[in-house]
Parts: sequence; structure tokens; C-alpha cells
Amino acid sequence: MSDEATPGKLDKVTIAFIAALLLGAAALGMQQSGGRSIVPAGARLPGFTLARAEGGEVSLAALRGKVVVVNFWATWCPPCREEIPYLVSTVESFAPEGVELVAISNDNLDAQRAVVTKFLTRFPQLKPYAVYGQPELGHAWQVRALPSVFILDREGRVVTSHQGQATEKQLRGWIQDALRR
Repeated sequence: MSDEATPGKLDKVTIAFIAALLLGAAALGMQQSGGRSIVPAGARLPGFTLARAEGGEVSLAALRGKVVVVNFWATWCPPCREEIPYLVSTVESFAPEGVELVAISNDNLDAQRAVVTKFLTRFPQLKPYAVYGQPELGHAWQVRALPSVFILDREGRVVTSHQGQATEKQLRGWIQDALRR
């Protein structure tokens, strides 16, 4: 076997490696843009009582009887920032039908209040819905990526859960589905 055969084999290995990397990156991109379900439909998730950015508290139990959109986000998350305007406007368009939004910050606990307060000056439409999250809640709700959204029916059961940035069309469809139940 000549030395000339070795570079050819290395080239094939390199090409196969690059192809595998590209396929992996494409799959990751599809997951991030398309998202995926987090928990099964019909599941009940642990309740919470959290402090609102505007003051006071919100509890999941107090929202029973309403369709609830629970969104986990963070100030440092670009897809979260992109999603917030249409998330809020979509939920607000369904508010007369009994739809509520709870937007749970997943920012670092030590700086959470300060960074969320500053962030809400750039995104004031989020202020009535923003609450301060706790890491245990994200773990209990199986949040592994931001943003993550959960649509709960009037009985508090999961209609849809979605990891990754949702589209406005997806949000509308999921909320309409929850309202039909």
C-alpha cells in the first residue's frame, strides 16, 4: 500500500465526520425552531405561589377555572425576547375568554429582581404577567430549555407543553384547543 492511499482515507473520514456534524447541527436547529413536547397532555403539574414583579402573588390554584399559559423565560434568552411581544398580545386577545398568562423568570436568583425590573422597562407589556421563579419549580415542571410554554385547561391539566420558541400561530392553536375543552 502506498503513502498516497492514506490521505484519501483520511479525506473520507474527515468528510464523514463533517457530514455527521452538519446533520447533528441541523437536527438541533430543527429542535430549537420546532420545539418539542415536555410533558404528556393530560398531566397535572405541581402548583405554585410566586411573587409578581408588580407586587403581590399569583398562585396556580387561584387560576383554576381559567385557561393558563405558563411561560418560562429569562432576560438573557434571545428567543425569549423575540417571543414575548406576540406571546403577550396573543394571550391578551384571548383574555375575555378566560385566558391568563404567568411568565416565570428563570434568571439567577441573586440578581433576579434587579435584572427583571430593568428588563421590564424594555418590555413593559410583560410587566403584569412577570413573576419571579425558583429553580425547583423549573425542575418540577421538567423545563430544560428556554423558552418553555405550558397551556393548561380550566381544570389545570396540560393541553400542550413546548420547549423552544413557539410561533404566534402555534400559541393561538394551543389556546383555542384548551378553550374547546
